[in-house]
Amino acid sequence: MKSSRFSIIFALVLLFNAVFAGFAFAADTAPITQKKVKVVALGDSISVGPSTFPYYIGEECNEVTSFGGSGATSASLLGTLTGNVLNFSNSAKQADVVTVNIGSNDFLGATGLGALLNTLKPIVNDPDALKTALAENQLTPITEEQLNTYRISLTAILTMTDTQSNAPIVLYNLYNPIVVNDQLDLAVDGKLTELHNVVEQELSKVNNVISEVGGSTGARVVDAKSTIASNPAAFILPLDIHPTAAGHKALAKLTDNVLASLPVQEPDEDLNPCGGCDEEPVEEPEGCTQTPPEEEEPPAEEPGETPGEQPENPPAEEPKENPTPQPPATEQPKAETPKPAPVKAHAKVVTSGSELPDTATPIYNYLVIGLALAFIGMISFGMQQYHQKRKQSI
Repeated sequence: MKSSRFSIIFALVLLFNAVFAGFAFAADTAPITQKKVKVVALGDSISVGPSTFPYYIGEECNEVTSFGGSGATSASLLGTLTGNVLNFSNSAKQADVVTVNIGSNDFLGATGLGALLNTLKPIVNDPDALKTALAENQLTPITEEQLNTYRISLTAILTMTDTQSNAPIVLYNLYNPIVVNDQLDLAVDGKLTELHNVVEQELSKVNNVISEVGGSTGARVVDAKSTIASNPAAFILPLDIHPTAAGHKALAKLTDNVLASLPVQEPDEDLNPCGGCDEEPVEEPEGCTQTPPEEEEPPAEEPGETPGEQPENPPAEEPKENPTPQPPATEQPKAETPKPAPVKAHAKVVTSGSELPDTATPIYNYLVIGLALAFIGMISFGMQQYHQKRKQSI
């Protein structure tokens, strides 16, 4: 009977140990977490509104605050920012990245391309009507005055953003919205190709301004034009200025690449190279060795005085007396507490599963207790078996 009782206790101890051991080591591996990227999006309908490219930045794990909207030009966006300066300032200060995509409506209005696209959309399936409309509606070249107006507004937007935020500013250039379908182009006698080439020529003038302003303000200019041109049929809606869902994701990738390329910020060096070893600021820091104020003329040794150790920072007013003059001790700089580096977009924090479990947790204590009980149970079981065999032999 006693043998059976010990067997049951031993089995229960092993079961207890097996169950809680799984919990103890399960805590060793932390789940993958993502940091939400805070995006401030400045622009027109291409970058403002649901399902636009800012919402795809950082693997779609972000918070987007938008300024601008459908039909916005560079001038109207600047007016929006100055009219909502407090909201913009609060959002910009908390942003991880600011995207600026503005100028498409400036271009559509200056050249007449916007009106032409509105004319072509209803007749997209009528080649004869398309051919006539393309022949009758010629684009207007952009003037230097229009370019200069755009330059002034864009510079003001980027300068204002830079003063309100420490986040990187990603400036998108403009892409060509005219997609040349070979079959349709053949039906309209190559008029789509002609339109595409004219847009390309005028667009280069605007993109030159974008590159110039980006360089002068420190914004990071990304090439939306080449990105969309790599697969225009997949990235642009037919006879429209707006991207498809795939196009928006391709545009978002440009900002992802900028964030991924940013160098990891090293801990800032302390302005005092001695690591704060003196309460008074060092005017000419040449190193971490400091001479106590009265070290040049050490006090005479007093008879009967017991030598004692100098404190790390002896007060300037009452330095301790040492029986034997000693050279100034070189203090070791205190370890600086490194400042946390900014987390990149879509950064994943993973706790390695190879680290040892935390032995201070209650679950780990249960594991230790379970092992101890199992060991005691084995000894008790063995002793019981030994006494049983001894009785049988007697």
